[in-house]
Amino acid sequence: MGHGWLYGLLYNVFMLSLLIIIISRNLLFFLFFWEITTLTSYFLIIWEYYISTARRAGYSYFIFTHVLSTLPLTIAIFLIHIRYHTLDITLLRSIEPFDIVLYALLIIGCGSKTGIFPFHFWMPEAQLAALSSISALISSGMNNVALYVLIRLLYLSSNVYVGYVIAGFRYYNNYFMHNNSFYTA
Repeated sequence: MGHGWLYGLLYNVFMLSLLIIIISRNLLFFLFFWEITTLTSYFLIIWEYYISTARRAGYSYFIFTHVLSTLPLTIAIFLIHIRYHTLDITLLRSIEPFDIVLYALLIIGCGSKTGIFPFHFWMPEAQLAALSSISALISSGMNNVALYVLIRLLYLSSNVYVGYVIAGFRYYNNYFMHNNSFYTA
C-alpha cells in the first residue's frame, strides 16, 4: 500500500503515450511511444502482482505484445526506411503502393495490440486479471488507438481492398467477442 502515486504516474504516462501515438508524424517516435504504452500497460495489468493470475496474464500480455506487435512493427518501419528513405508518415502518401509483406507486418503488429481475432491470445486473461479501470482503459483506449494507427498506416495505400480486409477482421472480431465464453462473466 502507499503506492497510489505510482499507479497515477503509470496511468497518466499510459494515457499520454496513447495521445502521442495518435499525433505522431515520425515512425520512430510512434514506435517509441508504442513501446511505452506496452510497458506501462504491463505494469498496470500486474498491479495486483500478489495474485498469480495477474502475474500470468501480465507475462502473457508482455510476451505476445512484443512478439506479435512490437517486432512486426519494428520490421515494418525498418523496411519503410530502407525502401522509401523516410520516417515521416505524411511523406509516405505520395510514394508508390506498399507491398504485401508490409501490409502483413502492419496488420499483425497493430492487430495484435487491438485484439483482432487471430492475434487476441493475451486479451481474455489480461482483461479479467487487470483492475476494472485498467481493463476499461485497455478496451476503450489502447485497442482503439491501435486500430486507428492501423487504419492510418494502411491509408497510405491506394489499394482499396486493404480496407475491406481490415473491415472483415473487425467484423469477425466483434462476432467472435460476443459469442465467446471468455468474455462472459
